[in-house]
Amino acid sequence: MDNAAELLPDKAETVRVPKRRRKVTVVDHVLVMRLADNDPKLSFRQIGKQLNLDDRSVSRILRLREIKPADILKAGAGKAAQAWIRAIGPAAAKGDHRAARDLLLHTRSIEPIKADNTPGITIVFGTGLLPGCESHNSRELVVDIPKQLEQRESERD
Repeated sequence: MDNAAELLPDKAETVRVPKRRRKVTVVDHVLVMRLADNDPKLSFRQIGKQLNLDDRSVSRILRLREIKPADILKAGAGKAAQAWIRAIGPAAAKGDHRAARDLLLHTRSIEPIKADNTPGITIVFGTGLLPGCESHNSRELVVDIPKQLEQRESERD
């Protein structure tokens, strides 16, 4: 029994339990910045105590407040581009080719199809090579019927 009493810590001795850190949320960012703006005299520790955050998190949030949101988006552009490229294969396997089309459009590898607001019919003749068929002219011919009708009407007048 005497040995057990020796193993217990003295009442005067305090046992430190490390604080468990929680993830800082967007709401925490907003609240920290508002508290700092409303009362600039508050220290990091006082703000952290009110919001249950540690001093380092409060300090980091207030250091980052000068960074513009556009700069943050620009910094993440590389990761977003890589994710976009990785998404093309799985989407195409499901028959969805929008990711590839959008990438080609935004990198200006292809031009968007121009939507003509005039009513009419546009016929596209493709002269691609078919197996077993030889063609000397592999150029694509586009016939726009409304424009041809306008030309004929102007010739008549």
